[in-house]
Amino acid sequence: MGEAIELCKSSAYDKKHDLLGKKKGGMYIMKKYVLGGLLVFVLLTVLGFASGEIQAVYNRTVGVDVSSSETDKFHESKGYVDGMVQDLAKYKLEFAQSSDDTAKQAIMAHINEEFANFDETQIKDKDLKQFLIDCRNGKNK
Repeated sequence: MGEAIELCKSSAYDKKHDLLGKKKGGMYIMKKYVLGGLLVFVLLTVLGFASGEIQAVYNRTVGVDVSSSETDKFHESKGYVDGMVQDLAKYKLEFAQSSDDTAKQAIMAHINEEFANFDETQIKDKDLKQFLIDCRNGKNK
């Protein structure tokens, strides 16, 4: 009996046998390594996100689509459209008050640049909508 106790205390015996003295099979050892490997993978993933490394990779790949869709939603929002319409009204007033052809050309160029991707169908005021269309076509004088 003393030998069995000594044998149980040895590390070689503990690695190959469970607490009841039964020999551990290959599946137990394989499960242990698979679970250990999975735990290491999860820890490395969490540490990667915590340090920002994986987040940077995520933003370079998937994050671009997310930010562009958020930008599209913003450009369709009432606040954005109202702000652009107010800016266009200011430019139209400035254009009407200007008597210099060079200044008018500069205002039209600025309008064309600022409103290049703006959908004029979102403008409710017919005069402002036509002003923007005329600026895009170079018809304002």
